Amino acid sequence: MIRALLFDIGNVIIPIEPRRAFDALSSHCPFEWQEARQRLFASEAALRYELGLIDSAAFVAELRSLLHLDCDDAAIRSAWCAMSVAGTLLPESLFAALAEQKRLVLVSNTNELHFEAHRAAWPHFAHFHAAVLSYREGCRKPSRQFFSRARDEAGCAPEECFYIDDSSEYVTAAREWGIDGLVFTSEKELRAALEARGVL
Repeated sequence: MIRALLFDIGNVIIPIEPRRAFDALSSHCPFEWQEARQRLFASEAALRYELGLIDSAAFVAELRSLLHLDCDDAAIRSAWCAMSVAGTLLPESLFAALAEQKRLVLVSNTNELHFEAHRAAWPHFAHFHAAVLSYREGCRKPSRQFFSRARDEAGCAPEECFYIDDSSEYVTAAREWGIDGLVFTSEKELRAALEARGVL
């Protein structure tokens, strides 16, 4: 019996397009997209931010330095959050219904700016009972430590959890720790999977 549902955020609840962040900064940046992307990845600033090793102020300062940005902090913060596309992939009503009978846990590799922007913009997140977020935990999917924390927040045995993520790598890792999962492709397939497991 499934007692807890573990949901990723990006490209499961909210569509994400990283290029949108650069586009929002392009008029303030001397680099083209590919070079800007390479500079950011080579620095590992985004990874360190996602692991909670640096705070939002430090990340914004690093982003300005790396990309030679000539805009203020507010513009950089706004652009960083612009990669979240308007609209959602799953309706709020689904989470409202699920929360009445199952424990809902957010499980995401994310950072403070993105998560706070998501929570402020979409009512979906109010239906979750707990959240395991990389920047708070100091670890990321697909590590065993991360999934152990997810099980702790689920408050039940691994086999009583069902995990939804758009990454097949992460779903495979969760299955190795005893957590059943689905690689998210559409609301229709998710509902079918939940029905098959007696959740809906």
